[in-house]
Amino acid sequence: MTETICLTDIFETIVEVTGGVVPEGNAEDSYSFYPLISDVKLHSDRPPVIHHSGGKGMYAIRKDNWKMILGNGSGARTQPVGTPFQEPYQLYDLESDLTESNNLIDEEVEVAEKLNNEFSEIKGND
Repeated sequence: MTETICLTDIFETIVEVTGGVVPEGNAEDSYSFYPLISDVKLHSDRPPVIHHSGGKGMYAIRKDNWKMILGNGSGARTQPVGTPFQEPYQLYDLESDLTESNNLIDEEVEVAEKLNNEFSEIKGND
């Protein structure tokens, strides 16, 4: 499976498997991955996944094989920790670089711009 799923997706998946109903206003960011594991369909309709580091407030967005860190550090995973929303951002192709050692932010400008715009739409004005 090459689709991005997230821990929050377990809730909606269990609800779908058991035939339950999600109470209104709950689990808004959960998307069932049951169709992917049951071979009903090959691709998910899930929007990008947003990650947030608890300690330093660094955000990242995951979509398809791409991960963009919206800050100039790791957020606490490694040094430098960095500052949220401080450029240069980082962009990784996780299909070919799981260790996140080849920052493609300067080479994949269109991908970075698209991910940044999608993040802004999801995050809104909070």
